[in-house]
Amino acid sequence: MDTRIGFALALAALLVAGCAKQGGLRPDENVPSVVLRDAYFSKTRPAGGAYESERHIGTPTRHVDPAQDSHVSFIVVLNLPNNERTVAGELIRPDGKTHSQFRYVWPIKQLAAWQGRSWTWPVGPMQPYPGEWHLRLYVDEQPMGRYYFRLGSEPASR
Repeated sequence: MDTRIGFALALAALLVAGCAKQGGLRPDENVPSVVLRDAYFSKTRPAGGAYESERHIGTPTRHVDPAQDSHVSFIVVLNLPNNERTVAGELIRPDGKTHSQFRYVWPIKQLAAWQGRSWTWPVGPMQPYPGEWHLRLYVDEQPMGRYYFRLGSEPASR
């Protein structure tokens, strides 16, 4: 009985430590997939073209400061083994309302298996809605998780 309690406490400590590393924000709730290789928010606009690996083009973003940042981008990298894919997303404000949606039919490209694409939003129209934003991502109508960032002040735990 004591070992189970000790294990449960150790697991809880690891989860709390993981949340602290995220700066108090929820971790991305991504779904394991052989098609979706990477997805993240970034303040860096990626250069166009094929992605050669799972390596991030920019630093993943968890916080956007309207005083310093002019835009936020969402980057998706897919593994496309000769199949067309449809990628869709819905950006949700902290009040739960939809800010915008996108849908893209990813054509078959023979140049590389890895293909990346980004969507960029100006921060100015987002300013009236400070707090935690999230994006719901779908590939071929299948949910691929939610991805989060905070607009406005940093969480108090930082």
